[in-house]
Amino acid sequence: MRPLKKDSNKVEERKFIAITVALWVIVLILVPVLLNITCIKQLFLYLISFTNSADYKIAYVEFWGTIIGSFIAIWGALYVQRKIDKNSEHSNQVKYAYVVYYDLRFALKDLNDICDEAINKNNNFVKQLDVYNFYQSAKGRKIHLNPKWIADVAQLNGVFSDDEIEQIYTYYGKLVDIDRAFQSESLEKIEKAFTCVKQDFRADSIEGDYEKYIDVLDKLHQFITQNKSDEKYQQF
Repeated sequence: MRPLKKDSNKVEERKFIAITVALWVIVLILVPVLLNITCIKQLFLYLISFTNSADYKIAYVEFWGTIIGSFIAIWGALYVQRKIDKNSEHSNQVKYAYVVYYDLRFALKDLNDICDEAINKNNNFVKQLDVYNFYQSAKGRKIHLNPKWIADVAQLNGVFSDDEIEQIYTYYGKLVDIDRAFQSESLEKIEKAFTCVKQDFRADSIEGDYEKYIDVLDKLHQFITQNKSDEKYQQF
């Protein structure tokens, strides 16, 4: 997961605002001083020498003041909009992290329930998961996955590294294959799914502690936790 830079961004934003305000204060202070310099004063008088009317001269100065003020206002509006867009993008990434996180958790809960059911069918003193009971419990069952999971994971680009995104897609792909095997009710396919469930998801033993064994879930959980206290994201 790429490091978050919310705090550093806030510091940079405050620095930017402070520098901008300081520059404008300096300009306001320097203008009267600069107009006392002969060459600058002569240049200014030359620029307004096209008319002898005091009203026109004042209007001319106001005209340029309006242009400069408009430029500053437009620049400020664009800067604020850019910040809003950036925060909105991050808010969406947090929202989709929630969606993907709970989607994977619910899918693993489905696997966990199937494994528990299969283990409880075992009449031996030592309860363990075997392929026959797993087949009996899994055939025809469904792993509930969000049909939009491909697009949801794509929204996490920029927050997680390419390798981490690929890892999330890989887990989803395996869950889809497991679901298809269950739906097929084929003994051969469910036997292959049985191996994947035990080795890749450890659904026979995790008992709800999914983040401890599934690395991508742990990373998603960390990202959500880091952003949970941010007021901008409380709505999610």
